[in-house]
Amino acid sequence: MSRAGRKRKLGQRTNGRLRNKAPSEIREDVQRVVKDQRIEHHGATPENAQEPLWETALGRLFMAKRKGDDRWLSRYEAGRRYSMAHRRYLSACDAPSTTTCTLGQFMPGKGRVVIDDEAEKRARDQFLDAWRVLKAEGNAVYRVVTALVLSDIEISESSQPLVDKGLDALVSHYRLDGARAAA
Repeated sequence: MSRAGRKRKLGQRTNGRLRNKAPSEIREDVQRVVKDQRIEHHGATPENAQEPLWETALGRLFMAKRKGDDRWLSRYEAGRRYSMAHRRYLSACDAPSTTTCTLGQFMPGKGRVVIDDEAEKRARDQFLDAWRVLKAEGNAVYRVVTALVLSDIEISESSQPLVDKGLDALVSHYRLDGARAAA
């Protein structure tokens, strides 16, 4: 025989009342799910699944390639600097950010950091210098590196030589190769 009225909500009850999870329990559940997904989908190991580098395509590529090639630390740093220069350039131009993590969250006129003309010119010049270095390597190199670093798109294994070429050009542009050799 069924009861009249609304069905009860599922969950644990204390003294007849539905018990909500504590914020620490929710945080632990989310961290466990994120760790499991990184292991399942991105090839992380249980030991390094908590690394924040797994969040971006460049970071995942770095985590996969760093063991076999010493140049990947400077390549990762060059890609990170290029991404930061791009974000500063967009901020200086008062343009919306186009990263995948901010799509749909842009509100015109909100959150603009007011900077002076000198800082705006410096941000624009720094990005355009790096952009010219990538464009000088060829259109295919530019497109693949931009997809990986700025748009956070996974690249195929066949595009790996183009990524290597583009990131190596950024390494020499940011003068990261000399710092690695000195260390």
